[in-house]
Amino acid sequence: MSLRPDLFAAAEVGSCLLRFEVGKEGIATNGGLLVDFPKAWFATLAPLSKPFQSDDRKAPHFAGVETSRAESRPQLEIQREGLQGKLDRYPHI
Repeated sequence: MSLRPDLFAAAEVGSCLLRFEVGKEGIATNGGLLVDFPKAWFATLAPLSKPFQSDDRKAPHFAGVETSRAESRPQLEIQREGLQGKLDRYPHI
């Protein structure tokens, strides 16, 4: 796994690429990865999260998925409920 850039400036808007490399067997059919981000990454001064969106690559908070294998059919699911059941506590994709 790698994250680019690997250094972020505080309170600065930007983009990042989170890359996972799986073995030659790939991810099993109907398998997946869960990526969980701390609320602080997306919080405003008021404690409201800025939810991810996957419709507009040029709009803020875009999340997308790509694969290097032509036969892969990745799907992206954005969940607003965190692992502790709280809405937007820890958004994850």
